[in-house]
Amino acid sequence: MTQADSKQSAIVVQFGGRHQYAVPHALANRGRLAAFYTDLCAGAGAGRLVPALSRIAGGRMPIDLTNRRPPENVLRCTTTYLRWMTDLRAAQRHADPVARVFATAAVHDRVARQMLRRGFGAASHVLTQFCEAIPLHHAARDAGLTVATDVNIAPSTEAIVRREQAAHPDWESAALYYGQTLPESGHWRRPMARLADATDLFLCPSDFVRRDLIENFDIAPERTRLVPYPVNPKWFAVDNRPVPGRVLFAGGVGLRKGIHVLAAAARILRDRRTGCEVVVAGGGADGLRARPDCAALHFLGRMTGPQMAAEFARADVFALPSLAEGSAGVTYEALGAAVPVVTTFESGSVVEDGVHGFVVPARDAEALADAIQRLTADRDLRARMAAAARQKAMDYIWSRYEQRLDAALFAPPGGIA
Repeated sequence: MTQADSKQSAIVVQFGGRHQYAVPHALANRGRLAAFYTDLCAGAGAGRLVPALSRIAGGRMPIDLTNRRPPENVLRCTTTYLRWMTDLRAAQRHADPVARVFATAAVHDRVARQMLRRGFGAASHVLTQFCEAIPLHHAARDAGLTVATDVNIAPSTEAIVRREQAAHPDWESAALYYGQTLPESGHWRRPMARLADATDLFLCPSDFVRRDLIENFDIAPERTRLVPYPVNPKWFAVDNRPVPGRVLFAGGVGLRKGIHVLAAAARILRDRRTGCEVVVAGGGADGLRARPDCAALHFLGRMTGPQMAAEFARADVFALPSLAEGSAGVTYEALGAAVPVVTTFESGSVVEDGVHGFVVPARDAEALADAIQRLTADRDLRARMAAAARQKAMDYIWSRYEQRLDAALFAPPGGIA
């Protein structure tokens, strides 16, 4: 282990660069990162070879590691497992969704067993992302460690989306996400069936996730910890000069994000002659552009970070009528950019209704349109909410995330809600 053994520390397991490696970075800053296990990242393992391969290929990157650059203090603790990435890609090519779920879980389990060979050293905790490294959970608990899972998406999401797909089959084909709705014969492969007794602490980024665990999966409240995600400080630099009536949506364009609800709200706003323009930034829109019921949406396509900053600078309102999330990062970005947000409880946002924007019922296009219209029409209200939005985002800066995560993992029993 590379960190001092004088206090409790955690082994962190995470596929990809989720939230700019916020979890391992926060722990490393406090001297609590015992080790970090991931797939491919810049600066460690096979990731060190990518720049050389790029030069050989005439500047073309064999793989884009732009968003996979751990901070230096995380890199010092990092071990990479390249086959985690390559085998997952192969598993996810299965045409049959059930076979895809089984193959994906098998890859996560196989990599976890490889991680086990390194032992636990002086670590007191293991922290993984939802669905990842479950065999590591069991071994860690047997060894007396505390095991935590970052529940980055509500476990009921799959069921929620599948119901929506069944109700709107012309919008999206039914598919499994990660196996929580597997047939009864595959119950043993459902993530929560495997995690419920193999996790001590469930880290919840939102009240939506926490409520889902407690109400739908019988997780005791004292096993949950509320740890909202941090705001990347770059969004505070956005100089928001709104184009009146410009409504921004950002994210994957699908039913889970409520794109069908947004499309209906946009039609309502158009028919009311509000002058609102609803723009959609995100991939996956190719099949929707020609739909008559999406005619009131303007699709921008997938955007880079600088392009998104430019969109936030022009946005009058940010809208995300999501049906299920963990805690939607784009809502934090909008708050940081001083853009009022209209969203749902299910988005897992930290927005307070009537303060930083509005929280409307999921699937209610008219309520969504009403809230957008109210904000765009009342410029004083919009200005107050914009100022409150940025102030709210200040509660979620990196240093406060570090404090919350540290307390959630290492506070004594009963020391944190």
